[in-house]
Amino acid sequence: MGTVFLQIRAYEDRQQRPPTDVVVTPGQGLTSPVKVRRPRHSSIGTAFIIGDGVWITARHVIEGCETVEVNHPRAGWSSFVSLESHKKTDIAYVRTPAATYNTRRFESITFALASPEVGDIGYVHGFPQGVEADREQQFIGSDWGKYQGDPRRYKWDVWAGRSASGLSIREHWGGSSGGPVLNDLGQLVGVNVGGNPRRGTTLSISVRELAEFLNQNSIRFSYSGESGFSERIKEESYPRYGKQLRDEGVVSLIACNRTSRQIGALGLF
Repeated sequence: MGTVFLQIRAYEDRQQRPPTDVVVTPGQGLTSPVKVRRPRHSSIGTAFIIGDGVWITARHVIEGCETVEVNHPRAGWSSFVSLESHKKTDIAYVRTPAATYNTRRFESITFALASPEVGDIGYVHGFPQGVEADREQQFIGSDWGKYQGDPRRYKWDVWAGRSASGLSIREHWGGSSGGPVLNDLGQLVGVNVGGNPRRGTTLSISVRELAEFLNQNSIRFSYSGESGFSERIKEESYPRYGKQLRDEGVVSLIACNRTSRQIGALGLF
């Protein structure tokens, strides 16, 4: 697979304005740092459930937080019991108290057995800018890059936007970090972590890296299985599928508080 050359920005921004673009010249790869402003105030992102009380999100969503809470549409906000971040890539899990509620159609998101191939379609569901939104995208390859101020190099899967519901693919999707990237069977193929609104591209961490991380921490999850949707996800149906996931609390808002302020004044990733 050839190297992918793109402009990239991270959704690690937790303020209203997007971070500065970094231009990557063809032939340079993605080695130039992605410029990211570090957060100073409370903020929100997206998380999804993989088991009773276990939520997946992006590491930068919960990094340095005093408190972390997940919002379920019926149960309300639940504070974390424990959390763990991957030391080498941008993923994390959060534990909340074991649920006293059950989803009607979806218990959790299951993992795909196969990684996406170039040309495959994927779907992101989350809360960019704090609103419900979904996007259809196409996998175009993988490459390595850095966040500014972070010496670690990350391997990203890169996706090109095709269509979106709730926001356009050219708008800033800050707030969607930590959301699931699903295939047309509703199975997890990645964790959304960033992108470039100008080019309509997004970045994700692969499901393989997530599975290895969870196994190392003895966190249970499920591969494949039956989708909670009665049909394959398509361009005309993915917004409806995303709404069901959010309505059932499988994909939810996650809030980070770094200043002991009330949750009413949250910034965005």
